[in-house]
Amino acid sequence: MKSLGCQPASITAPLQSAVTPDAMIGRLRGILVSSESDGCALVEVGGVGYEVHCPLGTIGRARGEVGGEIVLAIHTNVREDQFALFGFATEAERH
Repeated sequence: MKSLGCQPASITAPLQSAVTPDAMIGRLRGILVSSESDGCALVEVGGVGYEVHCPLGTIGRARGEVGGEIVLAIHTNVREDQFALFGFATEAERH
């Protein structure tokens, strides 16, 4: 098999400062599949289900109903052992 000559990407200082982990996923618009009393919600976007952790009351403020469309502002938290999405009803709540 012929190699395509791809090399592993390395992060340089300018790239590292321009891209932050919370910029990965900043907003989700999709179908609210489920919402639990502990604030965990499952949002399907393009056939992919995203588990989103939301403060209590967020789903109601975002006017989300199971089976209906919902839009959430997302904070992406990336750690060595975890990739977590936190959802908020508005951008102002997210910051």
